[in-house]
Amino acid sequence: MADSILYGDDEHYVVLSPDAPEEIMEVGELRQKLEAVLAKLALDELPVELRALEGDRAAQIDLLIETACDLEIAPGERMQWYAVRLEK
Repeated sequence: MADSILYGDDEHYVVLSPDAPEEIMEVGELRQKLEAVLAKLALDELPVELRALEGDRAAQIDLLIETACDLEIAPGERMQWYAVRLEK
């Protein structure tokens, strides 16, 4: 699991989705993508820690970004995201 404290100022993520090319996203874009993915999943398909936050999608997304780096979106299919720093 990614440790948000380790990165501190995460602004960009490499996002890997099944059947899609690798993408670099800003945190707002990642939040939107996770929102769309979570909207398609039934409550019983979510990890237990997200089920506890039922009804608070923003809190679910915050928890995913802060404590995880992947989410099972279908049996055998995972979406993954990793914080990256872009050189200026």
